[in-house]
Amino acid sequence: MQKIFNVISVLSFAMSGALVGTSFYAVSKLPELKQQAMDEAKALVGELVSGAVTDAMPGQVKEMMPALPTETGPALPF
Repeated sequence: MQKIFNVISVLSFAMSGALVGTSFYAVSKLPELKQQAMDEAKALVGELVSGAVTDAMPGQVKEMMPALPTETGPALPF
C-alpha cells in the first residue's frame, strides 16, 4: 500500500511541477502573444474597412457629382 501512495505522490509532484512550468512559460510569453493577436486583428480590420470604403465610395461619388454642363460661357463677365 505504501508503494501506491509513493507513486501517487511522485505523480502529483510531477503534475504540479509541469503546471508551474507551463504557467511560467505562458506568463512570460503573454505580451508577445497579445501583441501578435493585436497585429493580426488590426490587419484584418484594416482589410475589412478598406474593402467596405472602396465598395461604398463609387456609388456615393456618382450620386454627389453634378451633371456636366453642355455649354460654357465666358470666363469672367464684362
